[in-house]
Amino acid sequence: MIKLTLKEDDTDEFLISEVAASELGIEENELLLARNPINKKSVVGRAAIETDIEEDKISLDRTLFESIGLDSGFEIEVEKYSKKPKTVREVEFGIESRGDPDQDPLVFVKENEGEFLNFISDKIFTKDSKFSWSGKGLLISIKETYPGMDEDDAADLSDLEDFSYAWGGSELKSFDGLLLIDMSGSMETEDLDMEDIDWLVDRISRALDGDTSKEFLKNLEGEDKIKRSEGAAFCALMYLVQKIGRGVGDKISIIPFSSEAETVYFDDKRFFSSSTGTTEDAAENIIKSIKYHIRSHTNISTALEEAIETIKDFERDKMKMIVILTDGKPNPPAIDDPRKVNRIVEERLAPRRDVIINTIGLGEDVDHGLLDEIAHKSGGEYTYVTTLQGLTQAYSRYATSISIKGTSFMD
Repeated sequence: MIKLTLKEDDTDEFLISEVAASELGIEENELLLARNPINKKSVVGRAAIETDIEEDKISLDRTLFESIGLDSGFEIEVEKYSKKPKTVREVEFGIESRGDPDQDPLVFVKENEGEFLNFISDKIFTKDSKFSWSGKGLLISIKETYPGMDEDDAADLSDLEDFSYAWGGSELKSFDGLLLIDMSGSMETEDLDMEDIDWLVDRISRALDGDTSKEFLKNLEGEDKIKRSEGAAFCALMYLVQKIGRGVGDKISIIPFSSEAETVYFDDKRFFSSSTGTTEDAAENIIKSIKYHIRSHTNISTALEEAIETIKDFERDKMKMIVILTDGKPNPPAIDDPRKVNRIVEERLAPRRDVIINTIGLGEDVDHGLLDEIAHKSGGEYTYVTTLQGLTQAYSRYATSISIKGTSFMD
């Protein structure tokens, strides 16, 4: 096993140098396993040996390394995949929409079944890997298989001649969202690069007409770097536009926290939906609440407790997705610590079948183990980012999260 630094490339292959290939004992088109050293999630792909790639780098598609919670510039563990890809008799696919909010993913895939089967035919799936269906605005993953797959198992679905295809269900699941946003003192650090973000600022600006939001977005234009708190506010606005714009009646709550946490109110409610007001008014409330939140310590426990109270105003039977963004650790110990955070998750949130928690770590000082444990216990995922681009992509994925399931049965 060796450690290589991630680079983004528009390919499902794992691009490595001749030196790295020699060290791994790998030939062209043989399989490599790449593992996130923090949460141990893994993806598998075919090796492509390139002469113009740096010796200590590995290039693969952004969606693939994001699916195991990594961003460009981070180290990933790489080794030759020693197993034979698993033969499965049944495959249940997860399909998430990350594009047109008016597009029904189930209808689209049913109408383009041949293209879908062609798309997956050359993919090597693990339990963790997700693939972006280029130009279709869909993420494809494996939810379940029979026989089941272990953590490092891979499934090769290329032999499609042996498959008959039928959909196993049409249930469309969406989530109400609660954004828990760290507003501690360290979130004033100005280190988020604005590279490749101007187009998104323009897109969000066209969706919002309020004076406060226009001014906030205008101030971001032309900046090289912005504060983490500004990046968090921007992502909350993007989440608002994407979530409400889908028009399926989802609710969202915003909970900034530092030493204390307080849910943002929209009129007299602790959530916003398309039936409770305008997105312009909601955007202004979000910006003001984040801008004027008192900066202090990082108390994740109080944010979780506030989320539990806020959830009481949501529909009981609908799924709720909590997204926690933090750039630090619970502190000081007199106020908060990992044991207290874990106890709240284990006793009050993980047992609920209507709640999942996704966590996002930002910067160098986060507790990777804690954030991954919170997500794992509640059926969510942990994503670590250091760039604004990585942050916006994580929030966009959660805002547009709709999942459906299809099943293929081998003859």
